[in-house]
Amino acid sequence: MPRWSSPHQTHAKRIDHQLTLLNPAFEGCVYDYADLVFTQLAKPATEYTRYRTVSPGWDNDARKPGRGHTFANVTPGRYQQWLAGAAREADLLPGDQKLVFINAWNEWAEGAYLEPDRRYGYAYLEATKQVVKHYTKPANFALDTELPQWQKCHETAVILHLYHTELWDEMATHLAHLEGQYDLYISLPEHAPEGTVERIQQTVPDARCATLPNKGRDVLPFLTMLSAIRPLGYGQV
Repeated sequence: MPRWSSPHQTHAKRIDHQLTLLNPAFEGCVYDYADLVFTQLAKPATEYTRYRTVSPGWDNDARKPGRGHTFANVTPGRYQQWLAGAAREADLLPGDQKLVFINAWNEWAEGAYLEPDRRYGYAYLEATKQVVKHYTKPANFALDTELPQWQKCHETAVILHLYHTELWDEMATHLAHLEGQYDLYISLPEHAPEGTVERIQQTVPDARCATLPNKGRDVLPFLTMLSAIRPLGYGQV
């Protein structure tokens, strides 16, 4: 008989009575992940807008020793099957409502994570990629900003997206450990206060600064800077 289990509002067969448990004092519950995927994909459509959540696994015994809720028979393939079904449903929604949530990126204490591990390596990330690639279009991130033709002076480059310009003094403290043996590239937000570049160059006179849109938070500024300095052939960035 299906039981209520974690993750919340899901049902799956309880199978701890079928397993050989290493902890004889275990008082928790073990559920079948394969059955969880089946029941989630079998859910009927709703009259309201529903945003699906997919979990790459679950085992919160670390938080509740001997009393946790655990899903057995978890594999990247079954996770991919669940994610693909959720994505197909989300694709029927209009515009910006095409959303699927994944629990979680790095919830190690509850056994729900996409980050690589020693058992499956990058398999969960690869499974996610295989599903997402069917629903994404290449983005055009062309910028109007033309970056200068910088020159390489050291083998090490540091790229810093200083969105919060008030943190420069703290960043400079960390950079001091490199003892000046680096080329510094700083991307600044469009709202950077007047005089920010001068303040930076008081500490690092040859700092190379550019104003870039804060798209993707720090991701696009970082990739833009990285692309600009790649031909310079740094040993490390």
